Amino acid sequence: MSQILPGTGVGSTAVIAPVHRLADRPIQPPPTRRKKSIEEEIAALEAAAKSVQDLLQSRATQASGDASAILTALSAFAADPALMMAAKAEISNGWDSPTAISRAAKSFAQMLQSAGGAFAERAADLDEIALRITAELTGQEWSVEIPTSGRFVLVAEDLTPADTAGINSKVVVGVITQKGGPTSHTSIICRQMGIAAVVGCAAALELTNGDIVLVDPVGDRVVLNGDLSDATQALPIVAPDAKTLIPVYGNIGNQKDAKAVVEMHGAGVGLFRTELLYLDAQSAPTIAEQRKIYQAVFTEIGKLPVVIRTLDAGSDKPLRFLNLDSEENPALGIRGWRINRPQPQVIYDQLTAIKQAADATGADVRVMAPMIAIPQEAFEFAAIAREIGLTNIGIMIETPAIAFAVRDLAGHLNFVSIGTNDLAQYLFAADRQHNELVDFLDPWQPALLRTIKRICDDAKRIELSVGVCGEAAADPLLAVVLAGIGVNSVSAAAPAIPAVRTRLAIANIEIAEQAADLAMKATTAQSAKSLVKSLLK
Repeated sequence: MSQILPGTGVGSTAVIAPVHRLADRPIQPPPTRRKKSIEEEIAALEAAAKSVQDLLQSRATQASGDASAILTALSAFAADPALMMAAKAEISNGWDSPTAISRAAKSFAQMLQSAGGAFAERAADLDEIALRITAELTGQEWSVEIPTSGRFVLVAEDLTPADTAGINSKVVVGVITQKGGPTSHTSIICRQMGIAAVVGCAAALELTNGDIVLVDPVGDRVVLNGDLSDATQALPIVAPDAKTLIPVYGNIGNQKDAKAVVEMHGAGVGLFRTELLYLDAQSAPTIAEQRKIYQAVFTEIGKLPVVIRTLDAGSDKPLRFLNLDSEENPALGIRGWRINRPQPQVIYDQLTAIKQAADATGADVRVMAPMIAIPQEAFEFAAIAREIGLTNIGIMIETPAIAFAVRDLAGHLNFVSIGTNDLAQYLFAADRQHNELVDFLDPWQPALLRTIKRICDDAKRIELSVGVCGEAAADPLLAVVLAGIGVNSVSAAAPAIPAVRTRLAIANIEIAEQAADLAMKATTAQSAKSLVKSLLK
């Protein structure tokens, strides 16, 4: 007999396979005061950290590509001198070694969590390292074995970066997690890898090894003992030259991503996250070094347009070479465009490198600044970009303040791009990495959709085009709603492009506007999606 387990679907292709449950995570003991000497606790901490470092480095040598790089980075965290120094200070303050490493990791992670994306994954890295060291100190087993052959659906409370590093998408064909939402780390990784997933599935941990499950992302559900014939049918993918209601671009972080966008017939790049290129840089990259990276990406894209976001970094995304002070509340501090205040040369050099790479390749390049809050910041960015010779200029709309000041941008910009992940975070005062607040961050929230409508209406009055490059754009149904609201283009991870293009190819503006009206008049995210799904079925 089949049983339906609801959740939030990621992807457009259903799969059926047996369950492989990941082992439960170790338990972090309650905070405990030190009973042993400082020297004994420090010696135990150092030995545990070395053991974790060696284990992860060993796994890295056995892996390849991105998996090897992620595991190598995790290994480096285990030996990070600053992390160890902070933990030793906690031991000196009277805590035992498991408590000390937990407290130290949390203080570091708080500087990263609010930013989301790749930097939030770094925060998850710290959490995992602290837990692995704690497991060593407390004698807890933690063997997370990802299948390397066969065909399975991975089931877990959630996935860590080390978990995803070991995934072969030909073996792990589906993922089900108890936690997470549409913008969580797991959702983003599964979307990028083209793995069918259902996240935020409350009953996920009731599944056991060997259970046969249907992962039905289009239907936002898991069906225990289901059959592929039970799956919610996705639309057949339209031809590459099919006309879509609005263009569908791709989000990228490197040359490999750019290639995938072209292969998936994206209309171009709607978001090039440049900070991902500099995560491990010890010093500011030179103009020549940056130009080489940009040229490689631009060459891959060819004549398609590329929207490139300047460095979205700061104390909440601590690139070492920025040398910024730590902040008590980094999500509201020096981040994004605001790094231009203490470090104006960084953005100037980046824009110079972008201009040189565009000139060398003939690429159709547009630039935009992140985390703009007031019109004056947009004016400053536009003036610098024009001084360097860039002419197609925009900003990200991620704060409620600038969302309600769009009309003041008249005459200064060519476009705006809405980052729905951060806009939702600030609009609802809900940390996008907080597992208990994922319902606030659902991109179907009517208040978020109404805010986007206000942005589009104001932008249209002053002849600015509006794009959406947050995770909301990866949902085919929501893409139709966004088109009906007045958004001029959407941009999503490459694997999501075909399904989004298909939905936008079979829709017309009248049905899109009707869908938008239904979604914005709803009172909950769930009812908004349900109403639109019924309309567009």
